[in-house]
Amino acid sequence: MKKITLLVALFTATMTFAQIVDRPADGGNSIISIDGNDGNEVFCADTFSIGSDIVLGELDVLGTNSNAGSLGALLTGFSVHIYADFAGMEPDGDPAGGGNDAIVSLPNIPLSAVDIIEDAAGVGNFTIRFTDANGGVQITLPAGDYWMVVAAKVDDSLGSGRWNWGLSSFVADVQPMLIDPADLFGVGATVWSNITALIGADALSLAWQLRDEVLGNADNTIEGAFVYPNPVKDNLKVTLPSNAEVLSSNLYNILGQDTGLKLVNGTMNTANLENGVYILNVKTTAGTLTQKVVKQ
Repeated sequence: MKKITLLVALFTATMTFAQIVDRPADGGNSIISIDGNDGNEVFCADTFSIGSDIVLGELDVLGTNSNAGSLGALLTGFSVHIYADFAGMEPDGDPAGGGNDAIVSLPNIPLSAVDIIEDAAGVGNFTIRFTDANGGVQITLPAGDYWMVVAAKVDDSLGSGRWNWGLSSFVADVQPMLIDPADLFGVGATVWSNITALIGADALSLAWQLRDEVLGNADNTIEGAFVYPNPVKDNLKVTLPSNAEVLSSNLYNILGQDTGLKLVNGTMNTANLENGVYILNVKTTAGTLTQKVVKQ
């Protein structure tokens, strides 16, 4: 990996969804967080708190990539580690070498457990499905204070592509941290270091969103129902069994607000929606369909 500056401009859409932890991607910049196959490791961490036990569902990570196009073949997966809060100052451990001291350690998340929200030049937004990432086994995180560490896994032998985690304007109790174990950037951040101090600009938090298993998955009680295409650009189509009559249809944003869009003859026109993640709710005489929909 070439020696390059830590900070790049962030151009990405703010994500939308009902959330447990929400850090909107509106911080204007992004910072490298990468887990290379040749030992090039730079990890970023952000604090969060939960008031009750949760089953980890989905994690949106929002950022940028440095390629002319998508990360493509360079991206092989992600690593995610959740650490106990170490006196509120830094993660209680080091993800280098696999993060075995983490409360939750998923060092080799395959792309099969990751959804692409948007992967293009200057944009790299992804959703990690925890249960799939953990081999189909749910992960319960107790109430408490934590640090979230996420890094994109890339094959450095294929090029110099990299993923940068976006910054957010959300004011966290403790500013985000970075660790560069091999001192790739020569700034001495071989232990957890405050990102604001490293880049000389205010880094309040990182851009991500965590949802529990209930919010993170579709609730489809209608056998034979199908929602497509997803992601969608213009027209979203919903196919229902012949015995299902639509009673109501709604598409909601992050605030739980109804976008006002309705199904008309099985089709919903989403062309004028902002990019992001929405929740489709269709009530029928045969049951209820609840489905996450990604608008691109």
